[in-house]
Amino acid sequence: MNNPKSIYNALICLFVFSAFVFAVNPSFAADNIFVSTQGNDSWNGQSAIYDSTTGDGPKATITSAINTVNNNGTIYIASGTYKENLNVYIKSVNLVGEDPETTIIDGQQKSGVLYFAGWDTIHYYTMIISGLTLTNGKKDKGGGIYNDNGTIYLLNSKITGNIATKEGGGIFNIGTIYVDSSTEISGNIKQGSMDNEPDDVFGSPVIELATAPEPLPNNNTDINGPAVTNQPTTTGNNIPLPATGVPLAVLALAVVLIGVGSLKGFKR
Repeated sequence: MNNPKSIYNALICLFVFSAFVFAVNPSFAADNIFVSTQGNDSWNGQSAIYDSTTGDGPKATITSAINTVNNNGTIYIASGTYKENLNVYIKSVNLVGEDPETTIIDGQQKSGVLYFAGWDTIHYYTMIISGLTLTNGKKDKGGGIYNDNGTIYLLNSKITGNIATKEGGGIFNIGTIYVDSSTEISGNIKQGSMDNEPDDVFGSPVIELATAPEPLPNNNTDINGPAVTNQPTTTGNNIPLPATGVPLAVLALAVVLIGVGSLKGFKR
């Protein structure tokens, strides 16, 4: 008959081993991706400047960064004008610009500047937009932003100079959008058959924030420097693993020791 103590030890071994596998699985960690007008989409986006030794360097487009970054990841965008129309599907992501006066996403009136699909029938997703200007978008609904059931935080940003042919020149909102006091939503229009009329927000009204939400990306990170000295906090449905905790070597040793003890117990 098996020793109950050995069975208990075996269960503990299984638990610790599961924790070890979870800890070393990189798919649970959120990425930090860098974008620069001096970048290249063939680079991996893991560094703010190009490193010829490792091949690390910033992406050239925000679109490539969105396709690369993990759920809950943060994209750091250096100053410059990015002529893009962004689509974010069922992913929580932070877009952090250097400054709204110098970091601009220009929709070129080809489509809306940003479409955010913020749900997948099971989960809802969150986006933080900080330090950016979204302008010159044109679409039937949501020339600047079309928020499809997601949650968006607009912090120190500008949504201006966008056009809708139906509703929501600045924002078409069927989700939740929070704005801080530093964010400007103005100068957006509904383009009609006669006179153009102001049309900043259509749908659910935006909610003014008394204080900035938590958690937030770290806007003090030097996005143009050669290294990131502090890791940003991310937001969304998946919580990244903490940087501190039980060292992996200790977990591995615990697995071995408990496993050996359990095997001895079963042999008795």
